Amino acid sequence: MSANRKLYRQDELSPLFAPANIAIYGISPNPASFGAKTLANLSAYRGRKLLINPKYNKVGELPCHPSVAALPEKPDCAIIALPMEAVEAAVMECAAAGVPSAIVFASGYAEMNEPERIARQQRLTDIARESGMKILGPNCMGFMNFPALMMASFAAADLKLEVPPRPGIGIASQSGALGYGLAQASQRGVTISHVLATGNGCDVNVADEVAWLAAQPACSAIVCVFEGLEDVQHLAQAGEVAWKADKPVIVHKLGTGPAGARAAISHTGSPAGSIDEYRRICADTGMIMVDDLEAVLETASFFAKAPRRPAARGVGVLSPSGGLGVSAADAAEKYGVSLPQPPADVLEVLEQLIPDFGSRRNPADVTAAVAGDLAKTAQCFHAMAGDPSYGALVFPQVLYSNRTTDRYQMFSEVAECHGKPILLPLLGGWTGGPGYVEAEQNPHTSPFLSMDRCFATLAAWLQREELRAKRGGN
Repeated sequence: MSANRKLYRQDELSPLFAPANIAIYGISPNPASFGAKTLANLSAYRGRKLLINPKYNKVGELPCHPSVAALPEKPDCAIIALPMEAVEAAVMECAAAGVPSAIVFASGYAEMNEPERIARQQRLTDIARESGMKILGPNCMGFMNFPALMMASFAAADLKLEVPPRPGIGIASQSGALGYGLAQASQRGVTISHVLATGNGCDVNVADEVAWLAAQPACSAIVCVFEGLEDVQHLAQAGEVAWKADKPVIVHKLGTGPAGARAAISHTGSPAGSIDEYRRICADTGMIMVDDLEAVLETASFFAKAPRRPAARGVGVLSPSGGLGVSAADAAEKYGVSLPQPPADVLEVLEQLIPDFGSRRNPADVTAAVAGDLAKTAQCFHAMAGDPSYGALVFPQVLYSNRTTDRYQMFSEVAECHGKPILLPLLGGWTGGPGYVEAEQNPHTSPFLSMDRCFATLAAWLQREELRAKRGGN
């Protein structure tokens, strides 16, 4: 539905995703209604809330108005929490009043794959094109803007609306439930800045959202999870916008097989499109395609924290276990990540600290004797991190203990001192053990629940720098 137009600019979408005021159609005193749920979710929102329903003069403590024309001010965005049959009239009313953006919750459009329902959705697209109003939806859960303390949605995701402590991950997702589900990673320490859903995307699509997120100071890395786009070049254009803004984009494409493509049509009415075409676009524009949905947030969290430019291509591995070092070497070889051996001055430090029954090579087995001594561990890390051969360090761990959580502050100090990230594959059976949240909350360390994901992410980080070099540093 979004072909034959240019990618939307930041200023065109800011009334939608960062409105100064917002109107809600379909508000009612019934707490189970989508309108009432949305109003409740907007309790922390600092902008003005304008209510529309001709049946009421007041809902709660707020006045209610019969139409958008009767409002005391023009809203930046209108949330249309009405049944499908009433949506089109409300959208036309907003367009006539010059409202710049609208969100349509109702389902029953192109996802039904029926001619009449497809035509209904096309009429919304036509209104958007003719009026210039930007429409999010239909079949859409809305969005969350954490810095603005804004949850423009009827969803009950149990997400805490708090201003992020630092720039974090912006999520652009066709599926609202999937986007909100990914955002629940905030409960384990991941910093989320925005969750923008499109639903069927009759007008605004995930590529538009990626481009808008690329301009947001609160967003340091972007996740794009989608089924398909009417115009694949919109993703290419968004990738270029994000590249110029130096915002890494982690892409996960749903509907890559015949069964998934059929499911995409019934979910959002979206054509799945060729996975090979999307891979080519990602490769050309520096976006990172991740095939496993479970790996998306770990990858994005690393990119949100890591330096944009690796200090070196080499990676140093310090491990409390010889077996973990072997596993790291296997993963590094699989993904083409270089593990250079320590130069003489670093080797001299490691030989003084690591017992001879350990290993002073790379990967280094520091043994339990050193791993249990924070001062010695720190010396090993400083020695490796201080060498120009290494752009990042990896410390795999299998055993969780409250005694080991003080390591994470030490890792952070080393990373900050040398400007090199520390990756922590935490591979024990107790995946929620002590240290994970602390490692995730720390701006200099990145936990992973898989050695494979850890080194795949490092490889993507290094490949992004290779593309920068091919582009002449731009």
